[in-house]
Amino acid sequence: MGDTAINSNANNAEKETEGTAPPANGVPPDEGQKGEEPQAQTNEEKPNEGENEQTEADGEKNNEPDNNEAKENDADELSHDAKQRKSVSSAAEPKDTSAEEYIFECTKRGVVPLGYYIRHIQESELTMRHADISPEDFKPLSISLCQSKFITNLDLSHNWLGDESVPALCQMFSENTFIEHLSLADNHFTDAKTEEMCDTLASVAQLTRLDLSENGFGDESAAFFSDLMATSLQLVYLNLSKNNFGEGTPIPFGRGIAQSECLQELDIGWNHIRGKGMKQLCQGIAVSRTLKDNLYPSL
Repeated sequence: MGDTAINSNANNAEKETEGTAPPANGVPPDEGQKGEEPQAQTNEEKPNEGENEQTEADGEKNNEPDNNEAKENDADELSHDAKQRKSVSSAAEPKDTSAEEYIFECTKRGVVPLGYYIRHIQESELTMRHADISPEDFKPLSISLCQSKFITNLDLSHNWLGDESVPALCQMFSENTFIEHLSLADNHFTDAKTEEMCDTLASVAQLTRLDLSENGFGDESAAFFSDLMATSLQLVYLNLSKNNFGEGTPIPFGRGIAQSECLQELDIGWNHIRGKGMKQLCQGIAVSRTLKDNLYPSL
């Protein structure tokens, strides 16, 4: 009995030992697996974190030249845009070539250019009295004045334009829209082309002051100047003194003065205006709604 109990206990002990025998590595299967997985994961995460940090650092270092290069490119683009805008601005404001064009027209016609005109070509007031300007000289000058946007007061008095210059003068005023004051006193005009001159000057919208004194206009031109007074759009001052108007002038002048809607100052002094038509002239002056100064000290 005693041996049987001992053997039985020994067998039980061996079974228990076999059932609970540790594995070869001395770690229970479940615990070993549970413990190894976090450890492996931890060991794997640490190198990854280090690699990420290193990669980010390397990326930042690599991006620094790119950023600098991008800034340089932006600066170059801005500089290019600024130059382009400047170029466009320069193109939008073309250089004035009126002097060169005038010299070209003079050279083409074999005329000596007027130096005074070239020096003052961009001024608002151009005075060229006693400049000995002939019809040949006036032709290239009139072509240049056609395109002038600067001159508003033009004084060509005491020259030699004559009737031959009237077509060029009319062509100039058909294109120029800036000249407001014009003096052609003492330029040897006659009755030959007065109709053409007056028709053109009457249609010039901006012309306000006109001086044609000291020329050779007579009774044959009176009707044309009457129409100029009656139809002019802006003419407020007209000087016809020291011409050859006579007995055939009072009636047409009286009619023109009465019909004018803008004429304020009229100088017809130092002429030979007399005769039966003086009554009509005085009546025209009396009914005028605009005339302020009647300058005729010696008709």
